[in-house]
Amino acid sequence: MKRRYFVPGYDEDDLDQEAGIVLLRSAKYFKKTREVSFGTYYSKNLRNRVIDLIRLNNAEKRKPAEPLKSVEENADYYSATVMDPTAASPEHSAIVGESLQQLYLNCSVNEKQAMHFMLSSDGKLTLDDPKRRAIYSAFERCKWKYKNKIN
Repeated sequence: MKRRYFVPGYDEDDLDQEAGIVLLRSAKYFKKTREVSFGTYYSKNLRNRVIDLIRLNNAEKRKPAEPLKSVEENADYYSATVMDPTAASPEHSAIVGESLQQLYLNCSVNEKQAMHFMLSSDGKLTLDDPKRRAIYSAFERCKWKYKNKIN
């Protein structure tokens, strides 16, 4: 299919995905009573789907008014104009910072140490069992204070 037809805007992964969808639909609607093998039925459906994709992409009403721009070519422009959903908002960061400062003022010395340890470590506690339990308990008290007193 990739060698026979060129579908503008579709890369190899897109075509593989379309072929998988056609395979599932072909398996769903294939009837053994027809005098055709499944392979022939599937290849005909696949060919028809590729032609449909080519028609969709070549339709005049779907052609862009100006050529499409690559994000990679204009990385500086898009990095300044496109919102990054993974980036923290400055307002939210300030609110969380204030909340953590309030929490820190309301915590005991042990809770402060536990909070510092839990927030700075990678989550692996290599302490003996009683100390680990004490740190977890203190941190749980910090979480409770944060949820019930601060927020």
